[in-house]
Amino acid sequence: MISRPLREPEKGLGLTVLPYARTAAIIGAHPTVTDDRITFEERLQIYKGTKTRWSDGREIIVLTREPGDTSIEVLEREIPGFAPAYAESHKAKRWTTLYTDQGMNRVLARTPYAIGFSDMGTITAERLPIKVLKMNGVLPTPENVLSGRFPLVKRLAFVFLKDKLPDGAKAFLDFVRSSEGGKVLRASGYLPAK
Repeated sequence: MISRPLREPEKGLGLTVLPYARTAAIIGAHPTVTDDRITFEERLQIYKGTKTRWSDGREIIVLTREPGDTSIEVLEREIPGFAPAYAESHKAKRWTTLYTDQGMNRVLARTPYAIGFSDMGTITAERLPIKVLKMNGVLPTPENVLSGRFPLVKRLAFVFLKDKLPDGAKAFLDFVRSSEGGKVLRASGYLPAK
């Protein structure tokens, strides 16, 4: 399973990419954070180290992911100026870097006044105690993702060698992409792939 396009070295391996879901890539915070929204500009200022406090005066504890992570790539694509701000902050080792989605979610849920990344599907499916912030005043609801009002979106896909796929796996992939599978995805906070 991946949430990014195949990289150049992977393209020649004969892999089949089967998109199955989309989910909002969210800016999340620990429940102690009183703010309920953040703008692209504020997110940029946080990464540059020029915005260091929440509106109630508490210090912002920044959690980030490694270069190449899908959430980082989504922010680099959608937030003007984020790529150089992220690169500089990573080089300076300004923030705590986490290397898995599970690690990010665990640390974000237990670190007061922290901000980090997650996705709406994981938060919903796992019932995580992470506060989802509005981005530019827009909540990452399925409706806002579908309409394009919420632009931070991760696309999820299964990757496999077509001629090596067991019958049980084929049946599973058929189910995931069926209308019944779509209901399960929606109930878990994901949107079926287009």
